[in-house]
Amino acid sequence: MLTGLQSRVLRQIAPGEPNHLSGKAYRGRSKLRCLFGDKLFEQVKGKVVIDFGCGEGHEAIELAQNGARRVIGIDIRESTLERARANAAMAGVKGFCHFDRATNEAADVVISVDTFEHVANPSLALMQMWDLLTAGGVLKVSFGPPWYHPYGGHLFSVFPWAHLLFSEAALIQWRSHIRSDGARVFNEVAGGLNQMTLRRFERLIRGQGMRVESLEMIPIRKLARFHNRWTREFTTSVLRCELRKPEAARDLQRNQARQLRRGFTVFFTGLSGSGKSTIANELSAQLMELEGRPVTLLDGDIVRKLLSSELGFSREHRDMNILRTGFVASEITKHGGITICAVIAPFDAARRQVRSAVQSHGGFVLVYLSTPLETCEQRDPKGLYAKARAGLIRNFTGISDDYEIPEDADLMIDTREGTPEAAAQEILLYLERRGFLQARPWSNPREIHAKNQPLEAVAR
Repeated sequence: MLTGLQSRVLRQIAPGEPNHLSGKAYRGRSKLRCLFGDKLFEQVKGKVVIDFGCGEGHEAIELAQNGARRVIGIDIRESTLERARANAAMAGVKGFCHFDRATNEAADVVISVDTFEHVANPSLALMQMWDLLTAGGVLKVSFGPPWYHPYGGHLFSVFPWAHLLFSEAALIQWRSHIRSDGARVFNEVAGGLNQMTLRRFERLIRGQGMRVESLEMIPIRKLARFHNRWTREFTTSVLRCELRKPEAARDLQRNQARQLRRGFTVFFTGLSGSGKSTIANELSAQLMELEGRPVTLLDGDIVRKLLSSELGFSREHRDMNILRTGFVASEITKHGGITICAVIAPFDAARRQVRSAVQSHGGFVLVYLSTPLETCEQRDPKGLYAKARAGLIRNFTGISDDYEIPEDADLMIDTREGTPEAAAQEILLYLERRGFLQARPWSNPREIHAKNQPLEAVAR
């Protein structure tokens, strides 16, 4: 009922499609020069460059015209790639530009403009860019507006910050009167919209092994005097940064070999029904197959039964349960083992204590399954949400007790889309980048997504 009311209000405010993000700021000007300055064209001279998310090829063509030895444009839409090829031919740089859906060619410079707020899996996209860079190579990133910008909802921002004031369901319903592509959530709309914030992007680049050469948050001109560390999420127009892949060195190789012998813990957190146990079991099976090392799975239900049967569900008892789980994980990690924890772990302080305990002996990766409450409640494989709604279960996380969203998650996965195999694959790729696993050729996550059962059918 509320969704329908909000949708009607939106239709009254905006019966047609808003045009506030028309790109007029770059009209008649070089977008690359505006975003990165003349330094970019000095960096690409004589170099192999990849334009990640190239669209119709306009930036790739400009790079070729400014001295790049070879430019490879990557995009997932074949129709867009065809237009990019035609545009390169018209510009006379067809021999310098190649457009495709993927490449194995290494590049000296990778450029990503307006990609990170749209891709369905930003962490995987960043990993792919990392793989495509040569040692010492440079990654130039720019995107905006971020999610908390007045128009960060793009089409959904029918007026400033409308995308934050109205529910996702109402905004999608309003959009259905303008576009009929069947999108049900933000990340299904044409081009995608992943609600990328500045803080989330900073978390993404942390731990990837890239050196941050520069990171700038350009303020909205009219709000520049209010722009500071506390308000920047709401007053930043564009984020731009330059990251560098470290030069390969003997010391680095030695450190990587030492890292591979260390134990580590993968710690899943999320609401009941978000898919923790399902993905944890899949990850455990894949790790045992790949590594040949023992893998210990500490599932929340089993830990409760065998280690914490006398505990209730007060905050104090919940924290005690998580700290016991963390202690076992740290002991296994200390002796070079692999531990996977699949627990709700609703409170930030306890999760941070576990991280600290495990990291004193080895690696720790916090995986937050960000599946929304509505989806988890619809799945309800054990009927717990129904009982909690009926008042039969007290202190139930998400209903009558809080869940504190982790701000320090190393990976964030929304299980509404994809399969358990694809989610496990993403985690394996991350473990490889962090040096916890030996680098090896991986399966294509798109193929895994296509051939396996959706997680909706099996999540628990």
